[in-house]
Amino acid sequence: MSLDRVNDFVASVRSNIKGEVRADPMSRALYSTDASNYQIMPLAVALPKDRADVITLMTQAAHFGLPVLPRGGGTSLAGSTVGEAVIIDASKYMHGLVSLDVEQRRARVLPGTNLQWLNGQLAKHGLKFGPDPASAVVCTLGGMVGNNSTGSHSILYHMTADNLQAVDVVLSDGTPTRFEPTLRRDIGQHIVKGGLLGMIWQSVPYIVEQTRTALDARRPNTWRRCGGYNLDRLLAPSPNDTTGMINLAELICGSEGTLGMLTEIELKLVALPKHTGIVLVAFDDQNASLEAVPHMLEANPSAVEQIDRFLMDMQRAAGGDYSIGNFIGADDPDSLLITEFYGDSADEVQHKMAHLGRILDRVSGNPRRYCFTDGPAQKNVWEMRKAQAGLMMRQRSQLKPLNLIEDVAVPVDQLAAYIRDITHAADEIGLRLTVGAHASAGCLHVAPFVNLKTQADIDKSRQLSEAAAELVLHYKGALSSEHGDGLVRSWLNRHVFGEAIYAAFKQVKRAFDPHNRMNPGKIVDGPPQEQNLRFGPNYQTSATIELQTIFDWSADGGINNAIEQCSGVGYCRKTVSGTMCPSYMVTRDERDSTRGRANALRNALNGRLPRETLFREDMKSVMDLCVGCKACQTDCPSSIDMTRIKSEWQHRYNQQHGLSMRSWLFANLPRLGDWVTRVPGLARFVNTLMRVPELERLAGKMIGIAPQRHLPGFATGVSNGSEVSRVSDVSASSVVLYVDTWARHHYPHIAQAAHKVLIAAGYNVIVPDYVCCGRTFLSEGLLNDAREQADQVLGVLGGYASAGTPIIGLEPSCILSFRDEYPALTQHPARMALAKVACTFEEFVASNAERFAPVIEPQDQRQALLHGHCHQKAQSGTQAAHQTLALAGYCITEPDSGCCGMAGSFGYEADHYEVSKAMAERVLIPAVQATAADTMIVAAGVSCRQQIKDLAGRTALHPAEVLAARLRTPLIK
Repeated sequence: MSLDRVNDFVASVRSNIKGEVRADPMSRALYSTDASNYQIMPLAVALPKDRADVITLMTQAAHFGLPVLPRGGGTSLAGSTVGEAVIIDASKYMHGLVSLDVEQRRARVLPGTNLQWLNGQLAKHGLKFGPDPASAVVCTLGGMVGNNSTGSHSILYHMTADNLQAVDVVLSDGTPTRFEPTLRRDIGQHIVKGGLLGMIWQSVPYIVEQTRTALDARRPNTWRRCGGYNLDRLLAPSPNDTTGMINLAELICGSEGTLGMLTEIELKLVALPKHTGIVLVAFDDQNASLEAVPHMLEANPSAVEQIDRFLMDMQRAAGGDYSIGNFIGADDPDSLLITEFYGDSADEVQHKMAHLGRILDRVSGNPRRYCFTDGPAQKNVWEMRKAQAGLMMRQRSQLKPLNLIEDVAVPVDQLAAYIRDITHAADEIGLRLTVGAHASAGCLHVAPFVNLKTQADIDKSRQLSEAAAELVLHYKGALSSEHGDGLVRSWLNRHVFGEAIYAAFKQVKRAFDPHNRMNPGKIVDGPPQEQNLRFGPNYQTSATIELQTIFDWSADGGINNAIEQCSGVGYCRKTVSGTMCPSYMVTRDERDSTRGRANALRNALNGRLPRETLFREDMKSVMDLCVGCKACQTDCPSSIDMTRIKSEWQHRYNQQHGLSMRSWLFANLPRLGDWVTRVPGLARFVNTLMRVPELERLAGKMIGIAPQRHLPGFATGVSNGSEVSRVSDVSASSVVLYVDTWARHHYPHIAQAAHKVLIAAGYNVIVPDYVCCGRTFLSEGLLNDAREQADQVLGVLGGYASAGTPIIGLEPSCILSFRDEYPALTQHPARMALAKVACTFEEFVASNAERFAPVIEPQDQRQALLHGHCHQKAQSGTQAAHQTLALAGYCITEPDSGCCGMAGSFGYEADHYEVSKAMAERVLIPAVQATAADTMIVAAGVSCRQQIKDLAGRTALHPAEVLAARLRTPLIK
């Protein structure tokens, strides 16, 4: 493609659209992948703000002869959203609910609207959009229309096309139109309008009718299908019948952006279920479980989802809230069927569950049943089900369970036979499989373990895809049932659909897109499966740039492998719930997602971007808004630790570019604080100077601190050791209270409160000499200094840790670094012992609640709002904080507030202030402001408390302060 044409296009549209257009190498690289195995560098990226922008972009692309690729969340597993084209991303600006008709159960939405967000809005009216793909937290409605999505409840709601009323589309030449139910006798009125639209109306119904015989002969025996074009949905009831309706929206659905660009979508909605129940059915033989599914459908379930032994073993090993052991205990089945029921009453659900029981008594395999009818338990079951894909991708190995043949659907009564046959085919080729998902609809996601960096496995992948295609024809199934054709399956469409239907596909494509500019290479004329792979036999990083590291990355196979671990599923693009990725939640920009950062680094390391990019300004701009929240450790399906990766990158960046005065100040704040508080009278003098407005503004301007922020004052009267008592002997009741930088130099009353509570509970509290954990050095990428601090900490605490003495911390980011960073940062022999005994104050109290309860006088059900620190949410959860506050009698509310946005020094920095503020104002600050004046605000993180004070004007307390205030008076020392 001519670079001049691309540049001319960019220049032409840049001043004529309200949105953005980017053609720099970094922006293009960020859009070169999706959630599939493929990578293609786009020509440019456009971010339209409205329909008028889309018309301009499409018209100008046609004028300059450039291909166009519509894109939503970029979550395609088939490679549908990558290509050498101008990518038009609707997700940044074109999102929202245009209108809602509750009575008619209709909603009009923009194409970039997120499904989870939409369903949150619809739930207020007792409605939802029926299709529910597992990617609901990040996928867009435009993307769902693009590949005709469905989901776990497909036996109830079928495909997106079945829930679609109309679409507004801009055609390949820039013509805007609306496709909706149209009387067949009115088709002529559209034809006479002429132009591309007239040609579409003249050609498409005729092509479909001419293909009737082939469509009837080749129609799969399953409604769960999205491959090719939906020609059979346009057939008249009988040949030459001009009565009834035709809706070209159903043809646009599943067309993967090859026929036009969506600008608005009208959806049909369904009612939320009134009552639900779940039965987990455990089988000792997978084949028996799949053979039981057709019988189980007689009980009218809303879903039957399968989990195989491999995934259950991974869940047990991972542990956590969604481990399979939480639901079935020590039972160790070969296959588990999550069977859900809807009902208008609880009795109806119970009746259906009882019916299932009678059915299971008849089937072979001696299945066991585990029933759940309460809401929280059912929610956890579904979260456990959704966690499957993430667990598969967390494997630190070159062998990955890949999406190649995962989208096959067969008649449900043939599912067991198909799985036996495809397993046999994989065994003959030499590939291992894992299977699971939509058993009720005859679609199990079959994933082979493949290393795409080897030619041998690439060849095996093609062989397995060909074997799957033959089985699809044998069982009259569908090769694509919800994920689409994309780059991974389009090459097989001629064989699967036959020459007549495939020829019709090409004719329809030509009618809509005569110059083949709409997402070329998808559905028809697809390239070979092994072309355009993200990885391949020639992929390497060592020949370009090797990132020298300070952390030990051996568990990941090196830092390059850790970066490559990003599969591209885009869970970092969530905007409604969770913590990852806080910067993306407020900017909605791909470069500010964890996926964007991983893509940028990987492309620089493997040479797809110029070598010098790695430590250049454009890479800095991508890494800039990573706030180090660590949410990607747990929220990311692949468990990408971008916080640690950024520290390594920043370490090298600092070596090349030096350290700014601001970064040096924040990194060394603990050392400065130690000096200021040790010198008699100096803390008061410095505090006085800091309160002079003119001096504060001048200093802030010099070092780049936001004028809206005020640095914390220093504690006065701090002794050389600690204000709390010190005990040197270690006994069975001994604990170590680690007094961090913030409690030592700025807020000693928190350490005093914790000390008071621990003493009251009968513990022998040891307060060792102060030593900083090195968190500020980690945050600024000064890893040699951080390692030095870690060794100093281990020198002070190592003996206690080796003796098994609990080490209790107050600031989550400090104490959790002992468990997270230290084992990979230092080689000190006591590092693993320290990781085992380090715990937050709340964790210690909650795990020893029986000792604390007698000394705490509970409140009379006073309300408390809890905000958890990001590191706490990622590494330990906030349940311990709930249990701790409950000891004091508080009724706790915890908003899904994600990151507070302060993130250590981040929120103080002038160039980050607005983003920091936006992060807080997304959920946290409105939640605080909505609470009553007498509601206790609780936050363990020092940054979180400062953000709440600055933006909401409320004082948040540390949990230690809350408990100290409720100690029974006679017990206080």
